[in-house]
Amino acid sequence: MMTKGNILKPLPYRIHAICWTIYFIWISTVNVYKYGWGHLPVMFPLGLVMLIISYLNRVWLRRMLFRRFSTGAIFTLLSYFLLTALAVFLLLYQFPTELSRRILKNPQLFRSVDFVIDVLTFYISFALKGLIIVAIEVGYNLTLGLFRHLGLLRGQSAESRKTQLFRDWTVHFMGNLTQSFTRLARKRSAALIRIDLFFGIQAYAMRKLNFGNSMLGKLEDELFYLQQLMRLYDERGIELITDIRELNKQIIPIMLLSLYKNMIKHGDFSDLSQLGIIRVFSDTDKVLISCRNKVAVESAWIFEDGGTGLEKLMQLLRLEYGEAFSLIQKTNEGIFYLNLEINF
Repeated sequence: MMTKGNILKPLPYRIHAICWTIYFIWISTVNVYKYGWGHLPVMFPLGLVMLIISYLNRVWLRRMLFRRFSTGAIFTLLSYFLLTALAVFLLLYQFPTELSRRILKNPQLFRSVDFVIDVLTFYISFALKGLIIVAIEVGYNLTLGLFRHLGLLRGQSAESRKTQLFRDWTVHFMGNLTQSFTRLARKRSAALIRIDLFFGIQAYAMRKLNFGNSMLGKLEDELFYLQQLMRLYDERGIELITDIRELNKQIIPIMLLSLYKNMIKHGDFSDLSQLGIIRVFSDTDKVLISCRNKVAVESAWIFEDGGTGLEKLMQLLRLEYGEAFSLIQKTNEGIFYLNLEINF
C-alpha cells in the first residue's frame, strides 16, 4: 500500500544537484550568448533567489498535500508573496544597484502595473519549478510503487528491508543525540558524567547495529539505557513508570530510547504540574508502552499534518511483529498520546 511517506519520498540529493547543474549551465550559456559575459553577475543572485523560492514552494506543497484546506496556510503563502514583492520593489527601485541597472532600463521610472506584472511573472516562473520538483518526486514514487505492485520490479526481501530500516533508524537516533550533545555537556556542572552517559549510549547503539541472526534485544537492556538517556537529558518534566514482570522479553532495540527522544524533541515541559509520562508494562504475554506529553508550539504543525516522527518505528514493528502489535497515536487539545501493545 502506498502511504503518504512513500508517495512524498524525496529524490536523492545528488539527483537534485545533477538536474540543477545541467539547468544552470544551459541558461548561463544562453544568456552569455544573448547578452555577453557581463550578464553572468546577474545570474548568481538570481540563481540563489530561484533556488530559495523553488524549494520553499516545494516544502509548502508537500505539506499541503493530503491535508484539509486551511485559510491559515493560504494567508502564510500570501504574506510570503507580498514580502517577496516588497523586497523586489526596494531592491530594484528604492535602492538601485548595479544589479537593478542591469535588469531595468531605467530604475527611476516606476509603473505599478508593469511592476505587478513583472513580480507575478518572476515569482510564478520560479514557484512553478518547486511544483515541478514535487510532481517529479510524486510521479517517480507512484511509478515505482505501480511497477512493484505489478511484479515488474523486484523489491527487497522483508528481512533485508527490516535490516536496512533498523540501521537507518538507529543511525538517525545516534545523529540526533550527537547534535544535542554539546548543549547537554555544558548544562550545569556535571559535564564529565554527561560525557560518560553519552558514549555509553552510543556504544550500546553501535553494538545493536552489529547484530547477528536477530536484531531484537532484551527489554532489560532497553530499560537500563532508557534510564541512562533520561539522566543525560535530565528533563524533570518527564516521568518513567514501570511495572515489569518479565525482563527478558525481546523487543526492537533503541525503541524506548527513540520514544523518549521524540518526546524531548517535540514536547513542551515548561509546566511541571503537567508531567510527560512514559509507562512500560510487561508480563509473559505482552509488552505495553504508553507515552503522553504536551506538544511544543514549534512542533504543532507536524502533528496537525498527521506526523509524529515515528513513521520508521511503525514500519519496523510491522516487519517484525506482523499483526501481533497495535500502535495507536493521537493528538487531543495539544496533548500527544501513544499506546503500543506487542503480543507474544
